[in-house]
Amino acid sequence: MVKLGKLKSNMKNFIYLLFIVSFNLFSQNYNLIEKTDKILCSNVPNLKKAERLLNRAEKDDYGFCQNAKMSALSEIKYLRAKILFFQNDFSECFKKLDSEEIWVRQKSSDSLKIICLFKIYGREKIQNLIVKNSNTMVCRESNYLYNKICLNLQEISINFCFYDQNDEINPKRELSIAEIIKETNFYYLLIL
Repeated sequence: MVKLGKLKSNMKNFIYLLFIVSFNLFSQNYNLIEKTDKILCSNVPNLKKAERLLNRAEKDDYGFCQNAKMSALSEIKYLRAKILFFQNDFSECFKKLDSEEIWVRQKSSDSLKIICLFKIYGREKIQNLIVKNSNTMVCRESNYLYNKICLNLQEISINFCFYDQNDEINPKRELSIAEIIKETNFYYLLIL
C-alpha cells in the first residue's frame, strides 16, 4: 500500500514537472524585449545594456509559432531604431523605422519618424511640408484598416509614409490626408 501511494505522489510530481518544462519550452517569452523597452523608457537609458539584451533576444526561442518569432524580431528592430535615436543617428533611425520590417509598433514608429525628421530638417520645415502636401484626397475602403499613406516631400527628397490609425472606418468616404493625420498619435507633434 505504501508503494502505491508513493508511486502516485511521484507521478503527480512528474506530471507537474512535465507541465512546467513544456510551458517554458512552448511559451512566447518576451522578457528580454520587455526589459529592453523599460531600459529605453527610463530617464537615463543604458544603451550598452539595451544592446546586449537585444542581442540575446534575437537568439531567443519564441516557441513553435512563426508569427511569434516575426513579431519579436519586428519589436527588436523597433528597439534598435530607438537606440539609434538616442545615439543621435536620426537619419539611420528614420531609415529603419521606414522599412517594412517594423510593423508591430506602426503607430509608435510613425511618431518617432516625425521626431527624426524634426531633428534632421527642423520642426517648422517639416510642419510646413506636411501641411503643404496634405490636401490630397484618399478614399477609405472596407478592407482599408491600417493602410499606409505616403506624402511625397519633394523638397527634402523623402516619401513620408504613415498608417491611418482610425479603427472606425467609414468605407467609401473621401478624406483629405490632413483629416487622417488629425486621427494619428503624432498629430500633437505637428501642432505644438
